[in-house]
Amino acid sequence: MNFKVAATPTVAIPKPEDLIPNLDHLASQLQSKTLQEQLEAVLTLVRLTIEHPESRTDIGTHPSLIFILVKLLLSDNQEVLRATATALAYLATIPENQTKIGQIDGVFDTLVPLLIIDNPALQRAAAAALANLAYLPANQTKIGKTRNVIPYLIQLLSHTNATVQELAIAALANLATDHLDNQNLIGQVHNAIPRLLPLLRSDNLRVQANATRALASLAANHRDNQDTIGKYPNAIDTLIQLLTHSDSGIRSKAALALANLALRHIKNQTKIGKTAISPLAHLLLNNDEYNPQAAVALANLAENHPDNQNLIGQIPHVFHTLAQLFQTGDTEILIPAIRTLENLAENHPANQAQIGAVPNIITIVLQLQHPN
Repeated sequence: MNFKVAATPTVAIPKPEDLIPNLDHLASQLQSKTLQEQLEAVLTLVRLTIEHPESRTDIGTHPSLIFILVKLLLSDNQEVLRATATALAYLATIPENQTKIGQIDGVFDTLVPLLIIDNPALQRAAAAALANLAYLPANQTKIGKTRNVIPYLIQLLSHTNATVQELAIAALANLATDHLDNQNLIGQVHNAIPRLLPLLRSDNLRVQANATRALASLAANHRDNQDTIGKYPNAIDTLIQLLTHSDSGIRSKAALALANLALRHIKNQTKIGKTAISPLAHLLLNNDEYNPQAAVALANLAENHPDNQNLIGQIPHVFHTLAQLFQTGDTEILIPAIRTLENLAENHPANQAQIGAVPNIITIVLQLQHPN
C-alpha cells in the first residue's frame, strides 16, 4: 500500500508556558489550510494532554475538537498523523473519551492503516491509540471487526522497535480480554500464539510482560486457545519459569496465564501441576507480596484433580496461610483463597483433616459465607 507524504515544515513543540488555553481557538487552528499552523495546533494538543492530564476531560467535552482530530487522520503528512494519533491515545485514557472517539464513523478504518506505514513513531502512536480505545467493550467489538487490524497488529510483533512491539501486544491483549470473538480471531483464525510465545523471553521487560498478559487473555475461558498454547513445546515451561522472574508484575501475569490455562483443562492441569505448584505456593506464602493470581492458579489446578490436590496439600503451612488470608477482609484475596480451600477439600479426606486441624478455620469460613 502506497501513501503520499507531503513535505513537513520544521515546527518547535510548544513549551508548557506557551500552551494555548483557548480550545475554540485550537479547534480553528486544527482546521487551518496552512500545514504549519495545523501541525502546531496538534502538537499543542499533545503537549496539553501530557503536561496537563486534566485537560483530557475538557478536550473530550469540547463540542468539536475530537471530531476534528479524527478527520486529521486522513492527512497526507506523517507528522500530523503521528501527532494526531498520539493525542487520541492520551485522550483515550478517559472512559468518556473512549466512548466518544469510538462512536465516530470511520475512526478505526483510518487508524488501522497507520500501523503499516514505515514510520516507527507513527506506528507506536496508532498502536497506542488502538490499545487504549480497546479498553472499552463496545470498541473491542468494533476494532475486532475492522478490516486488517488483527493481521497488522500481529505483523508488528516482529518489528525491530521494541516500543512498537510492546504497544501492538498491548492492543492484542486488550482486544482479547473477556471477548470470545476476538480471542478466536487472534488465537485461531490469525494464529498469533506462535508469534507471541518467543516474546516471553524478550530482553525488554514491557514486551515480556505484555506478551504474558496477551497469552493470559487469549487462554481465559477459551478451550481452543488453551489447547493451542498447551501443545506448544516449552510454552508452559516458559510461563512457569516466569513465576520466579525478578519483576513482580511479570510474576503476577505468569500466574494468571497459568491459572487460565489450567481452568477445567485436565491436560494442562497435569502438565502445569508437575512443576508449577512449588513456585506458585511460594508466591502465595510470601508475606511481602501476596499474589491473588497465584491463589487462582492453585484453585484451578486443584479443581477435580486428585494429584494436584495431593501436591498442594503437602506444602508446609499452606492451610494456615489460607486461614490468615481469610482475615484480610479484601475480596480480591478472599475469593481465590476460599476457592483454593474448597477445591483442595473436595473429595479429599487427607486435606479435609488438615483443614479441620487449623484453629478456628471452620468458624471463619462459616462467618464469611453467612456474615449475618
